[in-house]
Amino acid sequence: MSPFAIAADKTSIHADPAQYRARFEEQSSLLFDDIFEPALLAKLMTRAAAAHFVKDFIEDIGAREKESVQLIGAAICLLLGRLNLLEWLETATGTSPLRAMTGCLAQMRANGSDALTWHDDMNGKHRMLALAVNLSDHDFTGGEFEMRRKGEALPFHQVKYARPGSMMVFAVNPKIEHRVTIVTQGGPRRVFAGWLLSQPE
Repeated sequence: MSPFAIAADKTSIHADPAQYRARFEEQSSLLFDDIFEPALLAKLMTRAAAAHFVKDFIEDIGAREKESVQLIGAAICLLLGRLNLLEWLETATGTSPLRAMTGCLAQMRANGSDALTWHDDMNGKHRMLALAVNLSDHDFTGGEFEMRRKGEALPFHQVKYARPGSMMVFAVNPKIEHRVTIVTQGGPRRVFAGWLLSQPE
């Protein structure tokens, strides 16, 4: 059970955020399953699958597709940007201030090219935390999220988003970088990718 539940009209808190601080400090990330109420998740999944995507090339990082007009992306920004959730995440991660959300709905296909190489997300000056919400409606191989310390070859943390509605929250830190490996089969790997900001952009 997730420590919070996001519904269309409110976000309910079910657990003390302080109990997650040590885990975040150790792993620089937190993974939550089932963050949305089932009816809301079903609606988001259906609309994300029907969204129109265009190619998105990110300089020096890689390629993916993103929603051409951020309708689902904008809706998720509003859902994740509620004050009580931002305050909960401040305490759970020891990261503050968290005052706004931004992000987009994006996907990677098993086309031999979609992937994101190692990067640190430090190109946005107000970014405090990054996050990814799994909205994939088909299984896929590859597409793993990995984190490593700069200067080290091997990742210290690897996650495959296997469960729809799960959310990874992770540090935006100049000493840590992350990547998404190439999707080799199935998919697409579809996520909302976003950032928690110290102030609106």
